[in-house]
Amino acid sequence: MGIQNPDESIVPDERNVLDVIFINDSSVASSGDYMRYYVVNGRVLHHIIDPATLMPADYYRAVTVMTAHAGVADFLSTTLFLLPFEQSRALAESLDGVEVVWVMPDGEVKATDGMKAIMRSQGASGASAR
Repeated sequence: MGIQNPDESIVPDERNVLDVIFINDSSVASSGDYMRYYVVNGRVLHHIIDPATLMPADYYRAVTVMTAHAGVADFLSTTLFLLPFEQSRALAESLDGVEVVWVMPDGEVKATDGMKAIMRSQGASGASAR
């Protein structure tokens, strides 16, 4: 399954794929700043609002979560998007069966160890899908 590159428009080619994860019997959801947004005075503002500041959260470009249940993946992708990285990672790692990819504002990609194990960029192949 391809993880969308937040810096590329939605096009059906490899430029739009940040990485590929090999999954089996799991659900994946992503939250990011690149799909639902509006422009105010030349500034792009996305729809994931930090309840502490009432402004769009700016810790990440995107967060992708893999877990057994789609609703949980969706909930967690938004929740983790709203937390600073150390808190976000700690929460993700405290939950069984949850793996995460974070795309930082500078484009750096961080992931849980379990997610790294199924990412093409980290050497995984379809034969190792879980």
